[in-house]
Amino acid sequence: IFVYEQDGEFVSSFKPPVSSRQKKFLAFVKDEETVELENLTQKVAVQEISSEGMTQLMSLSQEVYFPLLTHPGNQDGWPDVIAKELTENLHKFLANTYVTIGH
Repeated sequence: IFVYEQDGEFVSSFKPPVSSRQKKFLAFVKDEETVELENLTQKVAVQEISSEGMTQLMSLSQEVYFPLLTHPGNQDGWPDVIAKELTENLHKFLANTYVTIGH
C-alpha cells in the first residue's frame, strides 16, 4: 500500500502517486491477522520511497524479504537443502547489493 500526502491529508492506494515530488511510503502487512492500533508496529513494516533505488532495495530486502523468507516458521515443510540454499543466496544478494551501493 502506498501512503502519501494529498491536499493536506494522508492518502493510501495500491498505485503509486503520480507526482514524484511528494514524499512516499510503502506499507507491508506482515501477516494476515487484523491490524489494530495496539499491534501496528508488529504487523506493519513501512519503507520510505526515495530516488535512491539501490539503497531502497537494500533496506527493503534486509527489513522485509530476508526476515520473511528465512523465518523458520515460513520454511515449514521445505526440504533442508532448499531452505539452506535460499538463505545462502539471500546473504550473497545482500552482500552484493551492499558492495554495489559502495559501503
